[in-house]
Amino acid sequence: MIQLIAMQFLSLTLATVSTMNMGADHEDGNLTAQPAWPAGLHKVINKKNRVHGFWVNTTDVFFYRGDSAQLNSMIDALGAIQGVNRKIVLHAGKGDARSPWGTGKGMANWSVTSYCAAGFGKQDSILIDIWIGEQVELKKLKIPTMFDVEDGGEIESFIKNLKAKSR
Repeated sequence: MIQLIAMQFLSLTLATVSTMNMGADHEDGNLTAQPAWPAGLHKVINKKNRVHGFWVNTTDVFFYRGDSAQLNSMIDALGAIQGVNRKIVLHAGKGDARSPWGTGKGMANWSVTSYCAAGFGKQDSILIDIWIGEQVELKKLKIPTMFDVEDGGEIESFIKNLKAKSR
């Protein structure tokens, strides 16, 4: 009897874990708005310069190619969405528009991630990852004060590794 209960518990646990880790690529072209998205997000992210996107559970990630002006326009539009936390992370190098399972469309200049900070539920946070380079110039970025801004850490890691090798 104990073995039967243990087997049923294990089966239920495995079934629950497997259904909680769902995900897929977003379709190319026109996106379908999702109920978990904050009001106004669909209009902002559903752009022709979107090169890839995917979702995992209640997190959605969208990748874009474009220049500083296009990015500034998107930052302004995302800043207008009410009731969300906002953060920008600046990266050195090139962004890779790829899903965790390996599908993708190559290079991206920025990505937008919409997620629920608590894990599951209505999405309440927006993260913009920006890769500074030829198309997106740091000196041309216009970031409103409602965004927290962080460094992606690539330059610090490079310097730390360089110093470690020289010792």
